[in-house]
Amino acid sequence: MNSVASTLNRVTDMEFNNQISVLTQHNWNTWKHDMQVLLMHYGCWQFIIQTKPEQPDEEATYKEKLDLQLRKNRCYTLIYTNISSDLKNLITETTDGVAAWKILNDHFEPISLD
Repeated sequence: MNSVASTLNRVTDMEFNNQISVLTQHNWNTWKHDMQVLLMHYGCWQFIIQTKPEQPDEEATYKEKLDLQLRKNRCYTLIYTNISSDLKNLITETTDGVAAWKILNDHFEPISLD
């Protein structure tokens, strides 16, 4: 079974009740895949991969603008509530999910200058 299918099975088994394992210093690879699926389920993953504009269209209705802001807030909330308390200090300076994801990714997957 490939990685995505395995992750989908794990998350499906959790019935999307936000009960993925919290991120620790030792489970980044598993956690990032579980979190990706959780963010996809809640319509937030497109913010992380930047396929959706961060600002609503000028012609967007109030409801569309509110929905966008709620999904952006949910993106950060899901990340923050699913990391261990000793890692929360890494992302406490932001409330943006995209920034939080980048901070965590840079922490666990530093760029090598070899």
